Amino acid sequence: MLVHRSRAGISFAFAVLCWVGMAMAGATAKPLGGSLPYPNGTLYVPKGLVGVFGGGQIRDLREDLGLFLWQGEFGFFYKPWLSAGAGFRIKAGEPSDIEQKVENRYFVFTRAHRAWNHVAIYAGPQVGVDNLNLTSSPDTGTHDVFSKTGASLGLEFGLGYKPLPWVGVTFGNRFEYSLANLTSGTRSASRTLNVRGMPGLSFDLLPFLPGLKESVSAFTAFCEYQRAFLFIVDHRQRTESAWMAGGSIAF
Repeated sequence: MLVHRSRAGISFAFAVLCWVGMAMAGATAKPLGGSLPYPNGTLYVPKGLVGVFGGGQIRDLREDLGLFLWQGEFGFFYKPWLSAGAGFRIKAGEPSDIEQKVENRYFVFTRAHRAWNHVAIYAGPQVGVDNLNLTSSPDTGTHDVFSKTGASLGLEFGLGYKPLPWVGVTFGNRFEYSLANLTSGTRSASRTLNVRGMPGLSFDLLPFLPGLKESVSAFTAFCEYQRAFLFIVDHRQRTESAWMAGGSIAF
């Protein structure tokens, strides 16, 4: 438990440093190549529409088998320092021979940004709905979808660094507090805190596709590792490990 709390403390400290850095930042500069990478495959652009979709696999470290993971979002930059949009995160699969699991999260967000030529950082809130553990089995059948749905609040921080026109590195934190019903074995809880760290790599494909430059402002591929610590209301914990790859485009 002490190790988990220490990791959560480090994540929170990083989030605070991002916030302080944004408050002390100067005027927004022109990003290298027209865009800068962000965690979860999203992008910083001075103005326009950004779309992201990715897929991968996620596993609860207490279980032998993992779940499929799909994640995406659409965001619009109203100003160089302000964006808003909506996103989703879906986990689905069979962690055991007798259980099927589908966990959904749909949310809207707004983010404040600061950018330089090679670096961009952001912070912002999220509001959404979760159905963290919709399960079915031969004995119980499918549960009512709405009986396990609850509101969620989130706070996210992230940064991207692009040392070269075609490659970048990213790191982010998300803190998600959910009121959805989470089932774990024979027990359930209705309040959870999820702390997620997300290091990744981004590859700008636009320098190699000059024919697309007249149509889009950014076109990238990304890969990311995610580590999540879920703190449940009765002090039980679980750890999840995930990888994801996908693509991003901006207009």
